[in-house]
Amino acid sequence: MQKEVHGSVRTRPTSARLTTASKTPGVMSYHAWPSPCRPSLATVERGSRQLTDEERTQLATAARCARHAGTPSIKELAGGWKISPQAIYEIINRQRETGSAAALRRTGPAHLLTDADEAVLAELSEELDGEYTWEEMTERFNERTGKEVSTSTVFRFCKSRGWREVCDKYVPCLTSADVKARREWAEQHVNYAWIGRENLRHDNLRDDWKKIAWIDIDEKWFYMRTRKKKKMHEGQKRSRTAVKSKRFIDKVMGLCAVGRPQGDFDGIIGIYRCSEKRQAERNSKFHARGEWYEVDCEVNGEMFRRMVQTKLIPDIQHKLLGYDCVYVQMDGARAHVKCWEDLVELGAMRRQINGQKTPIIRFVRQPANSPDTNVLDLCFFRSLAKLVSKKERTFKQGYEGKEAFWEHVVKTFYDYHTERTLDRCWRTKSAVVQSILDAQGTNDYELPHGCIESKPIVQELSDVSTDEDEPLVRTLSFEDAQGVLPCSLPHSLPR
Repeated sequence: MQKEVHGSVRTRPTSARLTTASKTPGVMSYHAWPSPCRPSLATVERGSRQLTDEERTQLATAARCARHAGTPSIKELAGGWKISPQAIYEIINRQRETGSAAALRRTGPAHLLTDADEAVLAELSEELDGEYTWEEMTERFNERTGKEVSTSTVFRFCKSRGWREVCDKYVPCLTSADVKARREWAEQHVNYAWIGRENLRHDNLRDDWKKIAWIDIDEKWFYMRTRKKKKMHEGQKRSRTAVKSKRFIDKVMGLCAVGRPQGDFDGIIGIYRCSEKRQAERNSKFHARGEWYEVDCEVNGEMFRRMVQTKLIPDIQHKLLGYDCVYVQMDGARAHVKCWEDLVELGAMRRQINGQKTPIIRFVRQPANSPDTNVLDLCFFRSLAKLVSKKERTFKQGYEGKEAFWEHVVKTFYDYHTERTLDRCWRTKSAVVQSILDAQGTNDYELPHGCIESKPIVQELSDVSTDEDEPLVRTLSFEDAQGVLPCSLPHSLPR
């Protein structure tokens, strides 16, 4: 007979109770609980908010039901209601002793300001257009309400209610023609998936085309020194950055091209430096006389055409080999418009690579004064510049430092932006197109957050279309659209 060994190894036969417990899942979804025990969606998603008196009464009823039914346990009930088990026991005991599960009134002085006072403060803020000091706000508030509260009380109350300091938002000035063009663009691209054949409503779209991609391109300056706000404690010394000139900061320019990820395509096309070669006229510590070197400069029509022909189009053809058509969206800059006919001719040329045809490339011009319709200007460049600026002070100023800084920009461009982050950028672009349509073509809207893209319409399309096939457009006046757009009061915090 085997002896029992006390330790981590079991020598006795396992009982039926332990066998059943091991097969039973330890965590039970609250959707499978009895109806009185299930919390409401508002209770589960309440965040840091405390339970209301009504929710506390429902929780006490749920605990009694769970005790009689035998499931769920107090621990599982606490996990489903987002509360600690000790708090559940306190609520049960309070209802048993006092007959009510309502929370006790907290000790301390009563709040001096109420919701009605917040309405008065909001009205004063709108009258002053957000430009005031807290001393001025407190003085006007006391005159209107007859109370005598301090400036600190008003400040703490407004801060606890979510008031914040914001700056004026600069947006491009739009003419009536720009608004009309933006509205037409939004109507054409609403509910776009930016991949495949979904919802493509462009001219000359052939029926045998199945694989279609969309790419946005644009140029951007990357500065080697930028001013950023830092968090510092009281005794920390403020850092100082030495620059040769605060007006002329070393910078590099790059032409970026990204698309929406699909299949084996990760969405990254490339980033190309916008520079021209110059010959050194005299000897210096950076170059010998007669040596050729690169200088970053503004893009003109000839340079843009050369970059598209020698860098952009070959990368598109290799990375999107086997696609039928690729749409390349750009803004209406003068350098882009000057060589438009050459770009159309270059994009129409196809060739064979490894037995597969390269895609036809069609260039699309976005509406004027509409950087929010380009995914690069909308969100991609901001995140890229923020990542680049994290190590910008490790590079010396000058020619050698600029070359190393450009390599850092290229490395950050390829390493950081994954398929997930790129796909999130394109979802934001789809939501912005819908916001432009809701704003009747204007740029008076709040940038959407937490975008959930609707499922694209997948159907066979042809060149023939009627008025019934066009998307439904809202017929709101500009004044009506203004009334439903989200807005925030220009509240300010003390300086």
